[in-house]
Amino acid sequence: MKKIEKILAVIGVAAALGAGVLGTHAVFAADDPSTSSNGVSELVRAIATKFNLDASAVQAVFDEQRETRYTQMEMRGEKRFQSKLFQAVTDGILTQDQADLVNAKHVEMKEFRMSLQGKTPEEIRIALKEQKEALDAWVKENNIPKSFVFFGRGSMMMGRGHGAKMMSGTGSAFHAEMMPAMEM
Repeated sequence: MKKIEKILAVIGVAAALGAGVLGTHAVFAADDPSTSSNGVSELVRAIATKFNLDASAVQAVFDEQRETRYTQMEMRGEKRFQSKLFQAVTDGILTQDQADLVNAKHVEMKEFRMSLQGKTPEEIRIALKEQKEALDAWVKENNIPKSFVFFGRGSMMMGRGHGAKMMSGTGSAFHAEMMPAMEM
């Protein structure tokens, strides 16, 4: 029984440490030779081998931890975004109507981001270019400061962290090619 508790403790620590590594670098998994075709990383395989565990069970722990972390990051980001909107209205930078428009556009951009999943880098590039043009027109039409809708990492358009992961999972080639084009 003690052995199982030690193994679970090691897996928990490794999952906590590895979730950050795997979550941060999941974008590059398609190009990473240390990841096998079934998605089990070398770290997962090493832990499974060392403690005589099923690699898919260890991978499940890593995946669960990564999802939990991602959800927490998204919630914190949403809270910061809403706080920024509230403060902008309080400070007179935005009217409440403008804040409502920004909030609605924020939801629309999340849906747009999700619609990019599974698309090729070229399809994503075209969609992003079209969306950026539409967003620029929307900003001017509604007199919204660009700081509330800028294009790039950490923005309403792209989300937080590695936006490429959320969009296609096609790996570092996508990230290297597309991220500069998406920055303003």
